[in-house]
Amino acid sequence: MKRWGLLLGLSLFSVSLLANTSATELLPEVKKLMDIKPINDPQMAQNAYVYLMAIDAVDDDYFEVGKKVIEHDNQLVRQSIKDGSLTSIENNTNNPLYHYKKLELAMKVNDEGDWYRYFCKDLYKRQCIQATLYNASQLDALYKKNKILLARYNTLIKQPFYYNNYSPLTPYSPMANYALLINISSLYQAKALEIIAQGDVTTGLAMLQQQQSFYKRMLASEASLIDKFMGMHLLLIQYHTIADLFDHLSPDILMSHELTDLLKPLTSQEQQAMVSLLEREFSIQLTYYQTINKEDVKQMMEESFDEAFYINEYTGNIYYNQTLTMNAAYEQMLPLMNLAKITLPDARANYPVLQKYQLDRTCDKSDTIGACFIKAKYRYGENFIGGMFLEQSFNHKEYFFRLYDLSNYLALVNAKLLIKQQQINVQEIPAFLESLGDKAKNPYTLVPFTWDARSATLSTERFEPVREYAEERPTTFDVYIEATKPKKP
Repeated sequence: MKRWGLLLGLSLFSVSLLANTSATELLPEVKKLMDIKPINDPQMAQNAYVYLMAIDAVDDDYFEVGKKVIEHDNQLVRQSIKDGSLTSIENNTNNPLYHYKKLELAMKVNDEGDWYRYFCKDLYKRQCIQATLYNASQLDALYKKNKILLARYNTLIKQPFYYNNYSPLTPYSPMANYALLINISSLYQAKALEIIAQGDVTTGLAMLQQQQSFYKRMLASEASLIDKFMGMHLLLIQYHTIADLFDHLSPDILMSHELTDLLKPLTSQEQQAMVSLLEREFSIQLTYYQTINKEDVKQMMEESFDEAFYINEYTGNIYYNQTLTMNAAYEQMLPLMNLAKITLPDARANYPVLQKYQLDRTCDKSDTIGACFIKAKYRYGENFIGGMFLEQSFNHKEYFFRLYDLSNYLALVNAKLLIKQQQINVQEIPAFLESLGDKAKNPYTLVPFTWDARSATLSTERFEPVREYAEERPTTFDVYIEATKPKKP
């Protein structure tokens, strides 16, 4: 058995529920999430996710290829839930449906094999548009090489829907072409910038708007964590690109709705993106709990502990109560789910709550394995295995911070737009920012943005915490503000 790395739990443990070994029925809410039906979706032909699944298929009918992959995975997941085992999925990983012939993404720019670099993907790259358009012939060559994929991407982003709720993910589920999406979207964005630089600003901004609407559908969709994060990531790149674009546009364009529409605050539905994300993560967690059987538990115990411990503990009738574990996991989800429904301005009170939020764990980091298991056995009783699964739950609060960062960065970019629209001289920026009030503050903490005249940057502190194992990265978001040219007398 290939062990999952997705032991995802959500919030405060329900001690009474875990200890109540008389519970035999799944909660209605849990049953609803586990009721995975065969796909009967009349809107499937308008769902961009289906197009993305096999966008790189050699077959001209790439939508149909992606549709078959999704339908097959749905069938396997339903069978696995029915069987209480992942065997049916595990045995299908070599299915030809998942290994279709693919178009090659052509991103090499020289004989040495160097890949094209889209400079605006770096949120801290100053004058990224100038760097992007510096080698126009290189870009033109990439457009031609990726003509088919760009045309398909153009079709994909025009679809009115984006959702990925056909079945919970498993370790063997096929993944949509997210890496390809990032690269193709970069080429599409570069093309829009090139068109703007050539003087057709209306067409270029319309292309950016089309793309951004797609990103927001990803963000607000019923989809998986990776879909949401991809939407957030691509929107950050888009906002960074637009912020740099301000320095290349005339005053009338800076005031136009074609531009300002690109910088509207996130809607309530977009701010509530965490709601469907948590539901989706919970359905993944439930699928895991429901497909773990006695033999799986036995193997995990054998792999995790020495023989003496295994003999004493596993043969001592340590029990995994599937129903109790799934019901407890649902109760864990509720506190964060309620927080996820809160939008600005009420969400300002949400931030300090999330900062202090911690999972209720039985074991401390300093505990030895033996000490941890003594505590866990005392707390979870007969449902020891289920309790240990929940002990390993992942704290989803950092996902909130990523979403908060999106609105935070957007507010920063909008502050730059106001500075450029009013043609504020750099010496006047501090006073102008003060006059903007809350428009020049972090929308969640109301901490004012910081102006650094020496580096010509406007900054706000990032929410997203740096994980111990993550690469070091800046703790602030910055936008560069090019000096405004003197006004004509």
